[in-house]
Amino acid sequence: MADINRPAPGISYFTYEQSTPAGTAIMPQKSGKLIPKLFQPLKIRGVEFQNRVFLSPLAQYSTRDGIVTPWHLAHLGGILTRGPGLTTIEASAVLPEGRTTQEDAGIWSDAHIKPLTQIVERKASTVPLWIAHAPTATKEVGG
Repeated sequence: MADINRPAPGISYFTYEQSTPAGTAIMPQKSGKLIPKLFQPLKIRGVEFQNRVFLSPLAQYSTRDGIVTPWHLAHLGGILTRGPGLTTIEASAVLPEGRTTQEDAGIWSDAHIKPLTQIVERKASTVPLWIAHAPTATKEVGG
């Protein structure tokens, strides 16, 4: 019996291979009409997006020591299955002192790499990370 559900190549866990990424418009349309611009592919500086639906970063404030959790994978994974052209991971501090809250995501340690990789390695969408460093107000200016 043929393997109907082929695994996506290069992924460390099982996830289905998508011959056409979610969010890709069917061309040509059965009606003969043009696909709305929002759902047409877009290429910017060599990066190709299957559509023009871009999701801004959504801060979840739910990490421990800056490490994204299974909650982040489920939350962003659910969004990614709908096929936006770009989905941005929430603000991630480059230093622990640069977080807005103690629960902000981070990228200051090698321990942050593997959990983030699980979110971005499935290339159904382009998934950048929002690099952030929150300003710190001193007592002299009311902080």
